[in-house]
Amino acid sequence: MPPTPPDPCRPPPHARASRRRRGPGRGALALLVALLGSPGLGPGAREARAEAAAPLERALDAIDSPLQGAREGAEAWLAAALTGPEAGAARARIAARLPEAPWAVQVALAEVLARDESPESLDLLLAHLTRAPTSQYGLIAMALLRDPQTGTRLLDAWRTRPEAFAGRDRPAEQRARLAELGELLRRLEIERLFVARKSPSGGTGYYRGQYEELARAGRREPALRVVLGIALDEALPMPGHFVSGGYQFLQPVRVEIAELRDMAINAVAELATPGDEEAVARLERRRGQLEEEWQRRYEWLLAHRSDYWESDERAKRWEDRHALWEDVVGEYADVVACLYLVVGGPYERHVRAFLDRMDEFLWDRTAPRPIMTQALKSSVLIRVGWYREAIQAYQASLRSAMSSRVLAYYNMACAYANWSLQEDAEATGLGEVRRNQALSMLEESVRLGWTDLDWMRQDRDLDPLRDSPRYRALEQVVRERLFLPPEPGAAPGGGDIGDPDGR
Repeated sequence: MPPTPPDPCRPPPHARASRRRRGPGRGALALLVALLGSPGLGPGAREARAEAAAPLERALDAIDSPLQGAREGAEAWLAAALTGPEAGAARARIAARLPEAPWAVQVALAEVLARDESPESLDLLLAHLTRAPTSQYGLIAMALLRDPQTGTRLLDAWRTRPEAFAGRDRPAEQRARLAELGELLRRLEIERLFVARKSPSGGTGYYRGQYEELARAGRREPALRVVLGIALDEALPMPGHFVSGGYQFLQPVRVEIAELRDMAINAVAELATPGDEEAVARLERRRGQLEEEWQRRYEWLLAHRSDYWESDERAKRWEDRHALWEDVVGEYADVVACLYLVVGGPYERHVRAFLDRMDEFLWDRTAPRPIMTQALKSSVLIRVGWYREAIQAYQASLRSAMSSRVLAYYNMACAYANWSLQEDAEATGLGEVRRNQALSMLEESVRLGWTDLDWMRQDRDLDPLRDSPRYRALEQVVRERLFLPPEPGAAPGGGDIGDPDGR
């Protein structure tokens, strides 16, 4: 038997009066009459049933209390009641209370049912969601999905009991609502899989096959809609909401939205095909908008570049607009690379034109080229698979004091490793040469301080190197640097790799 639920601690008079006016409800009276008047029950049994029903009614009253502690205690009591000997009666009473309760109480009771793992609770919850008015359904469904615990329970139920969400014995309008709920749960599944592709160490880079999990089990088309919405920051439909504004995740994410948009455009490039005409059209429309915007901003920066040497206020305004221009150019680089990877040849000229523009973005031709242009040029080249040019661009970036030498050498290792696969496919006999060059670049990156072991292990660009003793030694160096114990049977690292200070 669950513990006695918390008393609502004498809520204010207006709340008590409201509860008196509302009364226990016909559902509660019917339940009590059924329990007390069942044939074959002696006086003692009827009293026991009445005593058991009283705390349930107090819990249902407390869940509508103005006091948060009373509400939370009542929810906990009801959750415990669903696992006790009177679970059936508790479920029936919660289901009877749901339609007549205010929407906030409906959300709380729906959460209690969603957290219970029994099929009976799921069926009662789905029955309520299919019959509730549209506005109430939208509020309850979104509240359940936004809560990590109830969202996970519903997602698990959707995977393990698809027949419950099919609703074959329900009217057409109820089946349509269950189908909508199923699509929301699929979207939640896709969002979780997508965010999980970020490295545990925080990395958001890209490697071949990073998002292939999104295309499995018939998910490709819905996954493409989701990642395209994230990449372009466009809203997807939600129950009870107009489709407007930017993309909203169903559950909170602890990642900067800019990082997720970078990841999403790479996912689009991996999931989309030339036959996805709507996706291609939306990307092309965005590419044209970005091209116009970056030119407009660039012209303003050129016209006002003397502001940088004037007052602090004018210099700050120029720097702020320069940062916005960089954001636009960075997004354009992502979109044009994505279009080339999806569509191919027709977009090669756009990629070439963009790379040429990178060499023109000079505010002062006597000063070094801004590092942003070099970094973007390198990232576009490696993403579209032009590895020879990508390596040349990374080597050029090493001449700048502002570049990340550790990252540049790591990316050159990825470029050489991927290039080795091309050499193998073309039977040039240079595949092993490129792999040795890749290992040399990776050794230099580790020598200079590379420590992201998680990313290094999941980065499939390095797959051509993993059988090499040189690669395994590098992993051991990074493990030692992170004070991790060596893997069983692994040779010790170290050797001539050095430490992060280059010694």
